[in-house]
Formats: sequence, C-alpha cells, structure tokens
Amino acid sequence: MFVTHDIDEALLLADRIIVMQAQPGRIHEEITVPFERPRMTEIIASGEFMHLKQHCLHQLCSDRRRACRGFHHYAFEHF
Repeated sequence: MFVTHDIDEALLLADRIIVMQAQPGRIHEEITVPFERPRMTEIIASGEFMHLKQHCLHQLCSDRRRACRGFHHYAFEHF
C-alpha cells in the first residue's frame, strides 16, 4: 500500500485506487485498475488511461467543487 496525490502514479503503480472524501476522511470510491502488468509509461497516452484518469479527477472533485474549479480545466487541457 502507498499514498499518493498523483493520479498518473496511482494508475501506473496500483492495482486498485481508494478515493477518499475530504471531510471527514471516508472512502468515496474504490477503483480497480484494469491495466495488465508490467505497465509501461506509454500507457499514459492511451484512451483507456485518459478515461480512467478523468474518472478519478471527477471523483476527487465531486465533493470539493470550490477547490477544483481551475484544476479540471488544467487537467483536461494539457493531456
């Protein structure tokens, strides 16, 4: 188990991702990462990776709307 705030890192290294709510710290969702091992960094450019990353961002921001306003724009425009 490891803790990260980097979604790309989580998708590359983890087999499942636990998304936590902001306050109080509860589990919001458990996401199973479907990518086979070994995972190469080239997977980051795949449509499936991008879709799962967007889903993770949406889950993180769903109860943090004010904190994520600019974050959504940055995350989707630069990838």
